[in-house]
Amino acid sequence: MGCGESYEGVAVGADMYHVQGVRAFIGPYCNAELDAVAKMATFWNIPIVGYMASSNSFADKTVFKTLARVSLRTTNSLAEAAAALVKHYGWNKVAIATNTGALAFERVQSFEEVFHTRGVTLVKKIMLDEYTNAKAIMSSGVLQELANSARGMFICMYSN
Repeated sequence: MGCGESYEGVAVGADMYHVQGVRAFIGPYCNAELDAVAKMATFWNIPIVGYMASSNSFADKTVFKTLARVSLRTTNSLAEAAAALVKHYGWNKVAIATNTGALAFERVQSFEEVFHTRGVTLVKKIMLDEYTNAKAIMSSGVLQELANSARGMFICMYSN
């Protein structure tokens, strides 16, 4: 999978860990960004789930000690995994941040349906313009707003 030239996802991952207090990652989706973020996650000893990156190098558990990879046959499978994680930690309230667009709407709908079925309450959902950069998102305060309203927070960003 290709990444943008800026590798912004790596910077966002570091910021989310150090500033936002995130203690687990799902993604990023592309090989190069997942490589960097998974190595940071290993250093921090926090779990990371790769759902799209397909490089064989990720099988090396001496390097990627906290990385789990899943096959993303359907968004529903990822939503089921997220719901299982939420239930495992005893969280009952979650929030979702996602980008605008038909693809994102369709995929997030799977999360909403699975959460509802599994007894997890979605207390807040924020839709971000798909062209907004990470700096604007962080400075807007919307992620802090989500963190204040829910025990678990899922950031689901999709590109077409």
